[in-house]
Amino acid sequence: MQRVLALALILFALSPVTALAQLRFEEIRPQIIVDVNTRAFRANVIEVTALDPKYPSSLLAAQCEKLAANLGSGIKGLAVGPVPTDPKNPASVFVKAQFSVVGLVEPGKLKIQPILRAFAGADNPFRVEQIGILFEDQSPSDATLKDFISYAVDVHAQAYNDPAIIEYRARLKTQDPSSILVPDFADPNATEPVTTKPKASKQSNKSIPYLAILLGFVSAGALVYFATRRGTRA
Repeated sequence: MQRVLALALILFALSPVTALAQLRFEEIRPQIIVDVNTRAFRANVIEVTALDPKYPSSLLAAQCEKLAANLGSGIKGLAVGPVPTDPKNPASVFVKAQFSVVGLVEPGKLKIQPILRAFAGADNPFRVEQIGILFEDQSPSDATLKDFISYAVDVHAQAYNDPAIIEYRARLKTQDPSSILVPDFADPNATEPVTTKPKASKQSNKSIPYLAILLGFVSAGALVYFATRRGTRA
């Protein structure tokens, strides 16, 4: 109830257009979370989490390899397997992959399309239709894609200041990878509706991205994501 009330107060303060984008963002509940660490020299370290504990490790591995292939990059250090989410309940797990690629993040470009294409096309019951993507240590600019809507995909973003993260949520409306076309940056000449620069607002540690909290829980066994992974800023 408190979360609903808080969301209502936030939406009340926003313009109608921004409020609609916020609603669309919130409506997407990812099945797959892709966490992109951009701090490594050249290579991007990727963590992919499938929230379904029955998600096949072999399928997740193949999708990670496809992501690298979509980039034209080799894949290094691929490791896939179940990760406990509750030390007291061995049956409570997510399935997680870790690896590195080159080229997912370039100056002025955050490449979403290769990720979305990699997870399209799986058969039920493991068909992926909703995906979350976190680009760590990234701040929005005028060239940053915020909202992109086409017949094939909906993409919406939010930005966070402390620490800097751009979070995308995407809904796949097709399972044909070749039909999924998303620009790497906000192109004012794009034929599809597109808006720019997700607004970064100052966030307290209690308002950090939900997906980031969830990933912190998976990787560190704690709910305080930034305290366990990188510390907090004053």
